[in-house]
Amino acid sequence: MFMKKSFRMLFISVAVLFMTAALTLGWFFWQTEYRRTPVVSFSDGQKELRVYQTGELDFPFGHTRGVLELLENGRKKDVLGFEVADDGANLQPENFLVSWHDEGVTVIICGSEQDPQTVELSVNEK
Repeated sequence: MFMKKSFRMLFISVAVLFMTAALTLGWFFWQTEYRRTPVVSFSDGQKELRVYQTGELDFPFGHTRGVLELLENGRKKDVLGFEVADDGANLQPENFLVSWHDEGVTVIICGSEQDPQTVELSVNEK
């Protein structure tokens, strides 16, 4: 009887320890890789471009990851991930030059350690 109770308590203790470690590691991974932080939003009246920084910066002076989301009339139309080399800085509105056109938007992504990168997002189905 005592052995069964000891084994059960040991099993429960190990399970609780494992779950605590798994939740802590999962939270840390989500914070550093996937958490979206809004940076700036641009609009032309019908279409809206939202810019998010994803995760944390690559330590110490690495790239910053982000996501561009294009919405038309509140509906998500296009999504694009990107990286910016800007001496380990957070994304700023100054990193983006936006020009609107009928089919979508052209975005020039700038960073102090990279050439400007031009990307297009479209409201048309792909």
